[in-house]
Amino acid sequence: MPERRSAVWRGAEVRLSDIEYRLLQVLVRNRGRVVTTDQLLDQVWDDPQGIGRDRVKFAVLRVRRKLQQAAGGPDTDPIEAVRGLGYRYRGDGAGDA
Repeated sequence: MPERRSAVWRGAEVRLSDIEYRLLQVLVRNRGRVVTTDQLLDQVWDDPQGIGRDRVKFAVLRVRRKLQQAAGGPDTDPIEAVRGLGYRYRGDGAGDA
């Protein structure tokens, strides 16, 4: 079983896989800025060639679902998809992961 990590989102603990945790860390560190898919591949998966671009999409989807389940609904999603570029963490600072 992969190593499990956790974050706290809106007062609820969220269990994350190692990849999900690293993904969320990169997004949170860059709060308010767009992190490109290529940057995420490089920083989270060590894949600077961008061979596994779908990895990012599906990992973000898993993190979003876990955060929404922990906080009670889709209106609590702190990750914004920026079409054609990447993702932006827009957490409000209160109880963020």
